[in-house]
Amino acid sequence: MSKRIIYECLVKIDETNFSVLLDDNYCGHATVSPIHDHPVFEAHFILNGQYVLQANDQKIILGSNTGCIIKPNVFHSILPMDPVTIKFCFKFFIVNPSPLLSHIMKSRKWEKGIFIYDQTTKEIEYLNEILMEFEHRDIGYKTSIENLFSQLLLTITRKIMDTQRTKEDQELTAYEVLVNEIDEFLYKNYMKDISLADMARHMDISERQVNRLMLKVYGSSFKRKVIQIRLTAAKNMLLQNSDMTVAQIAEAVGYNDPYYFSRVFKNSTGKSPEEFRRKADS
Repeated sequence: MSKRIIYECLVKIDETNFSVLLDDNYCGHATVSPIHDHPVFEAHFILNGQYVLQANDQKIILGSNTGCIIKPNVFHSILPMDPVTIKFCFKFFIVNPSPLLSHIMKSRKWEKGIFIYDQTTKEIEYLNEILMEFEHRDIGYKTSIENLFSQLLLTITRKIMDTQRTKEDQELTAYEVLVNEIDEFLYKNYMKDISLADMARHMDISERQVNRLMLKVYGSSFKRKVIQIRLTAAKNMLLQNSDMTVAQIAEAVGYNDPYYFSRVFKNSTGKSPEEFRRKADS
């Protein structure tokens, strides 16, 4: 059963909106967590002690001053090795698909959907300050929490994306420019009735070239990638906007027919939009 969400806030990094979810597992002794997955990122920061993270087919020991970010839809479980293990844990997701989300997901630092790193002093300072603000609730505490999470997510994002690159790496190749153009076009227009021909015209290259790039970058066709982006946006809306109907969400992500949207959603996830929302709320 999912843990109860006790606090949610929205923060912004440049033009990208993040939603941060805190539950009653935010800070304290690590407890056994059976294998599960969810459509959001999950972050763990260990203050002291150790526990075993099992994700997919790998077992990883997380120790003091370690950070661990888990990609969406990665099955994982937690088993404490020490009864005094103390950790911070929270979830987050990007509200609407964006180029930043694409760059994060494509980082070469992920190992089977997991990113682990040490030297987390700054992150743990932010997390402790957030805890103090949440406990004391002085005037302006919500603004302070949002600012702290903004700094925390910026720090995490930079480490995932490895912005400290060499001068040679910083010079974009013609190929990278095209990939960035594809990302920008898709994430700005996925909710519209767009076609492969529209993208080719926008980029001033042939449809065949676009297709080759799509297969090379994403391993999928233009049509499949648009569906993937739409469904990612729909999942986030189902999680975040409980007042929106399935029909409204379908229209917001580019489907005029809610029944067709529900069929596409179930074919992809194995659940109807309503079932997906109920499971997330349970």
